Amino acid sequence: SQYFRGIEDPRVQGRCRHLLSDILPAALCTYLTGGVDYQDMHLFAKDRGKQLQGLLELPNGAPPADTF
Repeated sequence: SQYFRGIEDPRVQGRCRHLLSDILPAALCTYLTGGVDYQDMHLFAKDRGKQLQGLLELPNGAPPADTF
């Protein structure tokens, strides 16, 4: 997620539970592993979040599909 930290987050500060620097790599990795939708992104972050501790921080758990 260090590579994504430099991207400006346009969301309202204080209203977001999940880091943009977690959302973007989770979405990218989902597509690279054959995922096709937001539910797949949520499941990827939920199921593989611990395996990707160096890439994803996930301080509030896996983002839900609606967040993606």
